Amino acid sequence: MLLGFAVALMLSQIAGAMSLDEVLRRPEPQQRDIISDTAGGWFLAEDFKAIEDLADSARAKKLRTSSGIWVSGLVYNGIEGISQFRKVKSDEGYDKLEAIARRWIKAYPKSPTATIAYAAILQNRAWLYRGGGGYASTVSEQQFAAFHKQIEKAKKYELAHRAAASADPNWAMYFLETLTFEEGNRQEEFERTFAEAVRLFPDYYPVYFAAADYYLPKWHGDAGEVEHFARQVMTSRGGRIGKMLYARIYWYASQNQFKGGIFLVSLARWNDMREGLETIVSDYPDQWNINHYAKFACLVIDQETTRKAFDMMKGEPISKAWSSTKQYEECRHFSGRIST
Repeated sequence: MLLGFAVALMLSQIAGAMSLDEVLRRPEPQQRDIISDTAGGWFLAEDFKAIEDLADSARAKKLRTSSGIWVSGLVYNGIEGISQFRKVKSDEGYDKLEAIARRWIKAYPKSPTATIAYAAILQNRAWLYRGGGGYASTVSEQQFAAFHKQIEKAKKYELAHRAAASADPNWAMYFLETLTFEEGNRQEEFERTFAEAVRLFPDYYPVYFAAADYYLPKWHGDAGEVEHFARQVMTSRGGRIGKMLYARIYWYASQNQFKGGIFLVSLARWNDMREGLETIVSDYPDQWNINHYAKFACLVIDQETTRKAFDMMKGEPISKAWSSTKQYEECRHFSGRIST
């Protein structure tokens, strides 16, 4: 069921009463939620100008949250959030979302944001036909056929509007996802798209994350290919930026595949990841980053680094950074820190 118009309007009014600078001074999880939820609310309320102003400003100023995440990506997260198949649940629901997107494009025909948002909705619709994120063995041939047909529709749309939308790095991110999901394994096209994307947008993390998905075991690769990719990125960028990207890629992969077993089932090298995490917390000393730094150090049983990270923590733990309160308490005990 779609988010009600009244709720969408309320979100728009809340955001309108708060400057983006004020939002970006809040704790990291709140920054992400407010920006994403508000963008989704504006979309449903058809306040296209508000979304355009936010997206244009985020792109032009290269705005980031306090943890270093790009604000422009959060705008699209908002559109994705309201177009997930678990929320829409029917063709009729997607028809309504696509109609809103077409009205947005009609109002702003040169907008990369509107074009990419429509592509995201087309892509999300495919999961309605596949039936979610279950194992391939649980999906019928008919479901796969419908899924791949919809992904091909998304790909054709993305290619047709490439010239207008590719000035925004999120076009490349969604296109890389489409290449990951489409039938067959067109690795050459994928690698060519990724190389061009990082040439134009070398610091836009979601492009690397979309590429990492391709190499995950659940798609076209395995732990060895993930490590090869992450190490290749680290080497090509070099120095502290390369180590930072290595850490962020594995941080992302831990969320999407490896979970708490990242140092058991992946080939992540802790020395490189630790240096990358130290770069992240040095450049963006947000408690979100520090909590994750502590968690990863604890998972790999590095007591010295765990203690160092816990010494940097302030206030209450960020619950979304930990798999459970139990995990946090066990890691706090491991660090030797008596109280928070």
